[in-house]
Amino acid sequence: MTMSLRIYELRCPGCLNDLSGITSDKVFICGNCQKAFGAHNGKLTEEQLFFGASQHSLDKNDITIFLPFWRFHIAPTVLDPQQNNITATTAAATLDTIWIPAFYDVRPTVFGNVGMNLTLARIQPQLLPLSNNRIIQLPGVARRREDATLYVQPFVAGIVDRQKDISGLSINVRIGDAKLWGLPFGYDLQTTTLTDGLLGMQYPTAMVEYFEELAFAYGIGK
Repeated sequence: MTMSLRIYELRCPGCLNDLSGITSDKVFICGNCQKAFGAHNGKLTEEQLFFGASQHSLDKNDITIFLPFWRFHIAPTVLDPQQNNITATTAAATLDTIWIPAFYDVRPTVFGNVGMNLTLARIQPQLLPLSNNRIIQLPGVARRREDATLYVQPFVAGIVDRQKDISGLSINVRIGDAKLWGLPFGYDLQTTTLTDGLLGMQYPTAMVEYFEELAFAYGIGK
């Protein structure tokens, strides 16, 4: 069996600045141009990148970091075994936006399903303005857009199943645009917990694979 190996030069296609990332990353950030580039078929393709402002008061001792998420616009359809459209009677009726972690989330049923919580709360992040003199980074983008797309249908099925047994139902999801967001979290070094800056919910850092390397990219632990 032969395996193909792709080697990417991690330089911004625009300004030729080095792109930042950690071991697991498949999308990289140019802090100079404030743009994101995903690795696709031997090329670096620009992805739309946004950062959300904190809407929940974080502890003053917490260190603010940003975790990456894909925000998908969707249109789900739920059919019963007789192929009748019953979408309006399910949780899918109001589901038009979902949040899929772009980082590798570890055991969400144990450590907390952050993407599910953000989706069910129907959050609408306020855009964080980025000044030209601010160096941005978003380490931990281990899932490219096409990788995250594979999670959309089971993610929607999981939300519907919380309200209604999905046995025998057909759940189809039309996927619209997807944008990469960095959402703010407060990192407590003492308790090794993360508090999301939108809902105020807490999670152990163990939910993020490669968290130590991600934190190191922010200068934590150096």
